[in-house]
Amino acid sequence: MTTDELVQINKNAFIQAGNIAVKSVIFSAFPFLGIPPLLSLSNMAINWLVTKMANQAEIGAFFIYTDMRVSNQGDSFVKASQLVNQLMNDKTATPEQIKAAQNDANAKFISFFNLAE
Repeated sequence: MTTDELVQINKNAFIQAGNIAVKSVIFSAFPFLGIPPLLSLSNMAINWLVTKMANQAEIGAFFIYTDMRVSNQGDSFVKASQLVNQLMNDKTATPEQIKAAQNDANAKFISFFNLAE
């Protein structure tokens, strides 16, 4: 695996976790943004914001210089993220399989950075 691939995997995980975190804060503070006419606009705005944060805050530099393959936690996260990428490219994978793999990768990402395992 190249460093660029590792950076992309980690940025994708950051964007997914960031979307979940920002949505929980925004929708709890402003519940009206979660109603169907505004929900799609809210989701697009939140995704745009989190993606910009990942790209513009130079978080990629952090992932380039932090080699997560040196620990068991980092290795398990990288393997889970690779499985997500494989399933997303596999046309026979069901949405449930992809969602389960994404949840597993997100859990390993969070536990890796919290050093909880």
